[in-house]
Amino acid sequence: MAQRTVADAVKSLSLSDRFLATLSVTGNPSAACRASTMTRRQLNELLEADAEFVRCYHEALEEAADMLEAEAWRRALEGVPHPIVNSGKPVLDPATGGTLMVRRYSDTLLMMLLRGSKPDKFSLKAPVAAREDPLLVLKEISTDDDPPRREPSARTARDGAASKPQA
Repeated sequence: MAQRTVADAVKSLSLSDRFLATLSVTGNPSAACRASTMTRRQLNELLEADAEFVRCYHEALEEAADMLEAEAWRRALEGVPHPIVNSGKPVLDPATGGTLMVRRYSDTLLMMLLRGSKPDKFSLKAPVAAREDPLLVLKEISTDDDPPRREPSARTARDGAASKPQA
């Protein structure tokens, strides 16, 4: 018996199910229309007439957004391997002969994820108090950890003269 491929399984779905399956992985209604052979007019008619389709449509968009978020987390935390290049040519590992790779992380994605996860702390619009006032934090650290400091003598501060160490 011949094995069914994913493409065969998708072809056996109804037009709206093919559209929704594609939408859930692309997040793009135009691409989902092309892949499912649904016209934009048919899509608009379904969105106006079928509440269950509308629910599934929004669910498919959420699934696509979740996939994007998972990929952003992966790139921010696990990084992405990039070849090391010198003079436009990949640098080869002398032991294996394979291309040397370096793992690069995305600080931009990490910051965006933090802003989304904890906007009260990392948002640019968050009040300073919510992000902890750095001066208060420094003052707290200095009073907890540092021994009391002596103020410079009036002569030293006025004249700029250095005090001599006592023997």
